[in-house]
Amino acid sequence: MEKYFFDIPIYRCSREKHTQELYKAKKKVLQFMIDLNGIEVKNSSSYESLGNRYDFRFWYPWRYNEIIGWIRLYALGDQARGDLWFSNAKKIRSNLKNKRIFCRGKAFERTILKNQSSTDIFHTICEELAVQEKEPPIKGRYLDKNMFYYIGKFINWRQIFSMED
Repeated sequence: MEKYFFDIPIYRCSREKHTQELYKAKKKVLQFMIDLNGIEVKNSSSYESLGNRYDFRFWYPWRYNEIIGWIRLYALGDQARGDLWFSNAKKIRSNLKNKRIFCRGKAFERTILKNQSSTDIFHTICEELAVQEKEPPIKGRYLDKNMFYYIGKFINWRQIFSMED
């Protein structure tokens, strides 16, 4: 029986890139206003209002909105496994509407040896995630391992894989 223990999100891009893209789009809108009305419009309330309106209507948070998939980690007997859940979109781009995420099958499986320490097991899973980052369809995307790395060192991995009573 599977013991699911963590879901790792896959983002279209990093938070920094997302922010840069939105700033660039906002700058383009504001530049259009400058081109129409001249540089002095920058000091007007309508310029400020347009910037605020852009933020309200088009700016959206990165977390949860840019997710295009997940790697679901679980233990099955003496194996650490990861299932890949990924968007069915033909082209991954910002602001995907009606995105659906489906299981694409097994991302990886690694046998955990009885003599491995809890730290060794954690490092084995981390190594596998690093490999997955370089493989399609994750390659070029952002695999957010931060929370997993943060809490993983405090988990008794031997107990998860039923190596301890």
